[in-house]
Amino acid sequence: MKQLFLLATVLLIFACEVFNLSDTQALSISAYTPSETTIKAAELETASVTFSRQPNPSLAEEAFVLTADGIEVSGQFSWLGNTLHFSPFTGWKDGTDYILKVTTAAEDDDGRSLNAEFTHSFSTRAEKDRPTVVSSTPADGAKISTIKPAVTIQFSEAMVPGSVASGFSISPRANGILTWNTGFTVFTYTLSENLKWQTEYELFIPESSTDSQNNTLAEDWNIRFYTGTDTAAPSLQSVSNGAGFTLQPDSLTDTVLTRTTGWETDWSFVLSFSEAMDADSLLGALTFTPNLSYKETWNGSTLTLVPESEANWDTPYSLLVSTSLTDTQGNPLSTEYRYNFQTNGSTTKPPEVVAMVIYTDPTDPTAVIIPSPYTSMSLAKFAPPPQDINFGNTVVDVFLKLAAGAQPNLDSFANNFLIEEDGVNSFVPLAVRQADAAFHPPNIPAGDFGPANPGAAYDTWVRAIVFIDNDDAAKTGLLNITLGGDFTDDKGRAMGTDWTVPIFITD
Repeated sequence: MKQLFLLATVLLIFACEVFNLSDTQALSISAYTPSETTIKAAELETASVTFSRQPNPSLAEEAFVLTADGIEVSGQFSWLGNTLHFSPFTGWKDGTDYILKVTTAAEDDDGRSLNAEFTHSFSTRAEKDRPTVVSSTPADGAKISTIKPAVTIQFSEAMVPGSVASGFSISPRANGILTWNTGFTVFTYTLSENLKWQTEYELFIPESSTDSQNNTLAEDWNIRFYTGTDTAAPSLQSVSNGAGFTLQPDSLTDTVLTRTTGWETDWSFVLSFSEAMDADSLLGALTFTPNLSYKETWNGSTLTLVPESEANWDTPYSLLVSTSLTDTQGNPLSTEYRYNFQTNGSTTKPPEVVAMVIYTDPTDPTAVIIPSPYTSMSLAKFAPPPQDINFGNTVVDVFLKLAAGAQPNLDSFANNFLIEEDGVNSFVPLAVRQADAAFHPPNIPAGDFGPANPGAAYDTWVRAIVFIDNDDAAKTGLLNITLGGDFTDDKGRAMGTDWTVPIFITD
């Protein structure tokens, strides 16, 4: 009996010791859901942890943390015995990495903490393979022959458009519009402006770009390409009139001026380049001094400049072609070009008076005066009285130099020839004659004769028959003989400035 009592006592003591040992153990987590590492979002109801014994609910909930792709998720807690359940307010999402964590802040009512922080990761992604860039246009290192290429990037699988678009860049910056194919595997950047020629560009997509399962690229992606397949500088090979007359270039490195003479005022300028040029770069690249306005046309590598009005005759001009003019791939001219030329071509020369002869006896071709400014002479000699032969007509021959092949316009001569006496009287031609041509021929005197020697080189002459009333004319004073600057040849070229000889009448 005594032995039985001792055995019962030992068992009671052992049971008490076992109870006390269990009662002092730290809190632990004995189970959790989901236990899988990969699960579909539709299969999830709650995330839960089961404690080894009843914890303090408030402390356990504070220690519970659920993150979705690194962002803490808010939700609702519920208890079933020792098991804490958590449901996100926004529900479970596909393609998301979750981390469930319970910190050691969880305790039971006796203050015994969780023995160690608990962490479990699970994902609702269907797969975890990282996407890659399969190809791009332009390709890495490409040299392209356009400044508005189609930029496309193809991925190995469907991407989240916003994740790619937010980090995509082209440098130097160029504006454009992003679009995707229906499978979200091909990204297209349609440029809304031209790129710059002879420039290296970089396309960049960050590592943070994700596929439809939220898998990111393994690393940043970038390529470089170059706009231009031709880097050779173009040259200006010649400037001509398009019919064999070529301007000689002036060296910009020495002090010797090269000027081409004989350029006609109505010629066009034909510029021949070594290759096709960019028409848009012409603005500001050409400078005429003095200024010449023109219309330009391009034909491949040839530029034709057609003046909107004729250049001034016998005037020195220069044409400067700057290096801002580029070829079709943006390469500037290898150097500036300057052409100096004189507009003194023989076929566009305006009429010029070289001499004048006054006949003191209209019937005698040898009775002449070749006046210089302010020559003194008698009016009786200059204007015979009416009773004299030819009814007092004064005969004046004007000797002209004209453009090659040109003849005087006799009507224009008659309208611009004037003898003016001290601003009191003025006299205009009754008739004019040039070789076999005549204006108002009935007034040409009988026995008319050819011109006298004017003592100067000339191309042709025009005879003016003018009646000056000797009785009405002042006996002394200044007499101006003028051919107005509006006088033209038969090609319509005007003399430009008045030609006048003042004569002093003595009696």
